Amino acid sequence: MIKQVPKLKICLEVRAELDKELSKFPWLTPIVIEIFGGKFDPEKLRLPDNIIARLLGSSLHNMPAIDIWDWEAIRI
Repeated sequence: MIKQVPKLKICLEVRAELDKELSKFPWLTPIVIEIFGGKFDPEKLRLPDNIIARLLGSSLHNMPAIDIWDWEAIRI
């Protein structure tokens, strides 16, 4: 059975992956780095994603719609 992963852990993993990729380009110095959550709506999935989401072993199986955009942070 697949467990739900805390959002903080996902953000830390994404940040680590971003840092790894940025290290390949030492000449690139971002002014600001921000990572934002997203939106998931299973009703809007198309083939093959909607089939994958229905599989019992899929981490998307029975996942409710979620919107974790932080619009205040995005606007800044």
